[in-house]
Amino acid sequence: MEFGFIKENKPGYYPLPKWAYPRYLWENYEDELQDIERLYCSFSDQEESDYKVTINLKDNWKFADHYYTKSIYKYLLEKADAVRFGFVNDVEVWLLDEEAKNPKYHTYKRYSLRVQYAKVSAGMELAISFDGTSLVH
Repeated sequence: MEFGFIKENKPGYYPLPKWAYPRYLWENYEDELQDIERLYCSFSDQEESDYKVTINLKDNWKFADHYYTKSIYKYLLEKADAVRFGFVNDVEVWLLDEEAKNPKYHTYKRYSLRVQYAKVSAGMELAISFDGTSLVH
């Protein structure tokens, strides 16, 4: 897949710390990237990019972690009642519990989705946890 990276943050772009730059980016732009601590990527738009590179996600798990996390977030924005990034960059999802009806408040089930690499298996993983319920008045 081809990805584009920019030096200055813009709406819809996500920060990528230096340690997560893909290997292919380093191979093509190593001298230029030495003093750049953070790049920004939309994971979809390559038009106005300062750097463009084709990346194999299997070989760049640190970058793949960001890509999959942002893809999950974007997908769930249209499906869930509330979505946000958590403290450790996991995706927090709130879903209305239709069975728990109360005229004074709504009950939401909360879940966390975390993309990780080789914690249980030999590759990319999606850890899903149920974080309980929240009552909203």
